[in-house]
Amino acid sequence: MANQESNNPEPWNNLEGKVILVTGASSSLDRELCLNLARVGCKIVAVAHRTDRLKSLCDEINHPAFSGSPLNPNTTVRAVAVEFDVTADDPTIDASVHKAWDGFGRIDVLINNVGFRGTVKNSLELDEEEWGEGMKTNLNGTWLVSKHVCRRMRHGHRIWDVQCEGKRNITWTLQIRDNRGLTTKKLAE
Repeated sequence: MANQESNNPEPWNNLEGKVILVTGASSSLDRELCLNLARVGCKIVAVAHRTDRLKSLCDEINHPAFSGSPLNPNTTVRAVAVEFDVTADDPTIDASVHKAWDGFGRIDVLINNVGFRGTVKNSLELDEEEWGEGMKTNLNGTWLVSKHVCRRMRHGHRIWDVQCEGKRNITWTLQIRDNRGLTTKKLAE
């Protein structure tokens, strides 16, 4: 399958009604991402371990006066919160993904954006515990969430991977993988 650069991958022409699961949705950047996606009509499955922040985010999106949402005003549920620990074991993450899937009966997009930064140190000064925490969250957690979401998505769904790169100048890149191959599109800088 060919890797092709596309200026206009058609799934991003209309986001209205797309169900998007965002990991780490209780933090500031991901919270704003959820709000912006909801404003363009997406349904949000917000997951994180801080349920009080998730509830606040979902209450804001589900409020009838939420600004900018093109969804039918009779649609009251535009966001659901799911407690989710990406450092859990495989069966626990599978159960959490199942619960997230049941929020709207599907997931169209996974934004697997939770991460553990830890302290900024030279790798020679990093202790094994901090290294392990980073690997458990950033590598194992990302893989397990992707594995269980994609297993459900592969039956009639496209697998979308949205990546965020950079510390100050953030670049958002979309990759869509389906039976036609891989399409890559830079979304924003």
